[in-house]
Amino acid sequence: METAPIQDRLTNQRQTTEKIKKNIIYFILAVACATAFFCHETLASKSNELIEKTEIWEAAKAKRTQALNVLKDNASGTQDHNIYLVEKIKTDQAFEDLEAVIEKERFLQFKNLQQFLGEFGWASGLFLYSLFNLIITLIRKTKTYYGELGLHTTLLYISFFYLRWAFLKEDYSNWQYILTNLVCITTLIIATYYFVERKLQDVENLLYNIRLLTRHIVKSKPENNPTPYVKSYINLFKKLRS
Repeated sequence: METAPIQDRLTNQRQTTEKIKKNIIYFILAVACATAFFCHETLASKSNELIEKTEIWEAAKAKRTQALNVLKDNASGTQDHNIYLVEKIKTDQAFEDLEAVIEKERFLQFKNLQQFLGEFGWASGLFLYSLFNLIITLIRKTKTYYGELGLHTTLLYISFFYLRWAFLKEDYSNWQYILTNLVCITTLIIATYYFVERKLQDVENLLYNIRLLTRHIVKSKPENNPTPYVKSYINLFKKLRS
């Protein structure tokens, strides 16, 4: 007599274990997706080896400049030094012209408009996409309403974060990147929870409906008068879960 309840408990335990495993996978994926937008800020812009080699090069360059100045002082007044001065004036003027063009092509904090659009374009596209889907979500209010709301709100926040960055004169601080990352991870985990719960609920409802229909088909038999038989199915359909 106790075999059936024991089997039911074991089945429920297995289903719970599988549910936890699926949730963990989805949650890890949500964390990875949110982190992907900001993970580059956790890395140093220059390695220790690069910094060390740069310092050695700058020191060597300073010594070379000193030696070159001594050489120019010794050559002062000679024909070769005069030729050097003429070419230096031309070079300095060419460099000033180059800097003027570079400054002219600069757009906000970017080297040129092309670089700005390269950063601004994807963020504005994501902003419009997430805003449109957020509005649709608020209007439709489907079964996955809270999951969609969390997802599109997170994407809207990320896109706005980078759109604002594109117009800043200075980059965000590290703590702002970290805080934004934590906010996005939290909202995506919550959204994922609602998506997974809705999916599992749909599966449970489907299995329940199949069992209910199967039992009714096995137990019920059509009679000469089909009216009660049809009514029984109508009442059964009212009990089905959507």
